[in-house]
Amino acid sequence: MQMLKREDANVVEPFDWNKAPVESPLFVHTVVEDNKEHFDPPEEVASKIAAVVEMVKASKNLVFFTGAGISTAAKLPDYRGPEGLWTLRLKGQEPKAGLPVEKAVPTLTHYAIKHLVDINVCKFLISTNVDGLHRRSGVPPQKLADLHGDCFRERCKKCNCVYTRLSSVLPPFLKWSCNDHRTNRQCDRCGQLLEDTIINFGELIDDNVLCTAIAHAKEADLVIVLGSSTLPL
Repeated sequence: MQMLKREDANVVEPFDWNKAPVESPLFVHTVVEDNKEHFDPPEEVASKIAAVVEMVKASKNLVFFTGAGISTAAKLPDYRGPEGLWTLRLKGQEPKAGLPVEKAVPTLTHYAIKHLVDINVCKFLISTNVDGLHRRSGVPPQKLADLHGDCFRERCKKCNCVYTRLSSVLPPFLKWSCNDHRTNRQCDRCGQLLEDTIINFGELIDDNVLCTAIAHAKEADLVIVLGSSTLPL
């Protein structure tokens, strides 16, 4: 993966969803086999579950890494799956409208991870999802690193005040300017214009969030990746 230098952050060209090179591996799987969904027979699933259970029991520092695939059961679209946003665009098809993120609720997967956090089995959770479902499931903020931000949260860059809203602070998907993060609200503390927390293509992950995620990943003796087709760290 190409890494951006910190000094390059302010010279990124404005991102245009409609001109995005979706044929790039950045967006979709270019190998057909990688885009197929595979289903194991029940007996094999049971065997694999038993193996994972033993790995979790033996782990002293378990970290979860999650991607968009764990939210498809909440009727939110993923990106690179068979019906993913980028997959459909590569086929020349319009992305299918999913459930408004405000109406989505945490899935069994979200609650299962939250339970493992509660009983101190999962030490930390790293996610590239922006749907806020981990936080809404009850995962404590100090146990969560949202690498790409949270669509329900906006922040003041002047005084670092963060606000969590009941609805998304973003315009409808594919209709906002990805390089303009202003939400048209002002900070109650200092009056500065607030910005969303979303990290778009070409932008750098927040230093504190990234460093926290890396520190916990380095301490992990077991990382379980769910809902992501990319190698996280």
